[in-house]
Amino acid sequence: MTTLRYRGPFWTPITPETGSLFHAETQAEDAIGITREMGEAQTRAYLSVISGKAIFKGGIDPELILRIRNAGNSPAFDVTADFHRSTGVVFDEKPTGDISGMSVAKVRIAKLIGAGSEDDFSLGVVSSPPKAKDEGGLGFVLEGILEYQTVFDVKTGNIDMDTPFLFMFGPSRPVVETAVREGKILTVEMKRFPAFMSGWIVDYRRIVRSARDKERREKQEKQT
Repeated sequence: MTTLRYRGPFWTPITPETGSLFHAETQAEDAIGITREMGEAQTRAYLSVISGKAIFKGGIDPELILRIRNAGNSPAFDVTADFHRSTGVVFDEKPTGDISGMSVAKVRIAKLIGAGSEDDFSLGVVSSPPKAKDEGGLGFVLEGILEYQTVFDVKTGNIDMDTPFLFMFGPSRPVVETAVREGKILTVEMKRFPAFMSGWIVDYRRIVRSARDKERREKQEKQT
């Protein structure tokens, strides 16, 4: 009995005599693929946000600083932070499929973060949400994700979006205003909540990835 098996651009007849050879070749190809994936996993960049602080200097709107570590064995390229600030967070929030009412900022924070490095990176000066100021406070919740490319992503065009971060901080407004009035720099550590990611980030990543995939397909269609 002869069957046809698709291999690349051609259909190849498979007979009992050639079946064992084909099976061996398939196993070899699978082993090569697994070895390649293991090699990439051991070599690629792995970013994490390990701490954060807000620096008040000259005004009540702070500069936000994230301390980022690359625990991988190669650099991370074109690192950006996509973040949202609010006056509260719902810890059991689930994806809703709709983030149309949200404002998500994107800031490029580094062209390259080296392998094994750890450093501070600025998100710039960020104002407190109007609601917080209306209620007499300056604190807010800062939540977002890092986007970056590994050495392997640079070749494929893929963008890593698997590094979330969540911080809360509530500085005393009188203390901040006194420091500003006296011309002092005030640094306030932000409280980090690890291993948490709310529903809007799940939706945001899905929407952004879908848009990028569509753009990539359209580009490929134009080239053919």
